[in-house]
Amino acid sequence: MTPVDAITRLQEAAGLLLDRARQVDGMRAKEGRLARQPNKAVFPPGLFRQTGRAFVPYVLEMQQGLQSLAEQAQQLSIRAVGARLDAFENQFTALNRAIRQHELTDATGPAIAPQLRAVVGRYRPLYDKLKEYKEYERRLDQKIRQLKNDRFMTMQHQAEILRQYQRLGRCRQAITELEERLEALEAAWRQ
Repeated sequence: MTPVDAITRLQEAAGLLLDRARQVDGMRAKEGRLARQPNKAVFPPGLFRQTGRAFVPYVLEMQQGLQSLAEQAQQLSIRAVGARLDAFENQFTALNRAIRQHELTDATGPAIAPQLRAVVGRYRPLYDKLKEYKEYERRLDQKIRQLKNDRFMTMQHQAEILRQYQRLGRCRQAITELEERLEALEAAWRQ
C-alpha cells in the first residue's frame, strides 16, 4: 500500500468516525455530560492539541492533519510520511476506542451501567497496561528517529537502531495481543 493510499484509507475511516462522534456527542450533550468539566482533556497530553470532553473537535483535528499530510506527501520522504501516519493511526485508535466505550455505555442504559462499571473496573489494569505499552512504543519510535537523524552514523549506531527496532516490534506485538484480548473480553461481556 502506498502512502497516498494509506492516507486516503485513514481519511475515509476518519469520516465515518466523525459521524459516530457527532452521534455520541449529541447524546452526551442531551444528558448534560458534556457540560461537566468541559475543558477536561479526554486523552493523554501529546496525543492531540485539542482539549475538551467532546469527540468531534478531536476528529476534526485529525482530519485537518491528514489533509495537510495529503497535500505535503509528495514533498516528504516515505519515512516521514510513515511516521506521521503512525501518529494519526494512534489518534484514530484512541478515538475509536473512546467512542466505542461511550456507545456501549449509552446502548446498555442506566440499568446496566453499574455492571458495566464493575466490568470496566476489573479490566482497568489491562487498559492501564495498554496505555503504558503505547507510551513505550512512542518513546521507542522517537528514539529511533533521533538515532537516524544523527550525523555520524557508525556501526554502533546501526546496531543500536536495529536493537530499538527489535524492541519496537516486540512492543507492537504485545500491544496487538493485549488489544485482541481486550476486544475478546468486551465481546464476551456483551453476549
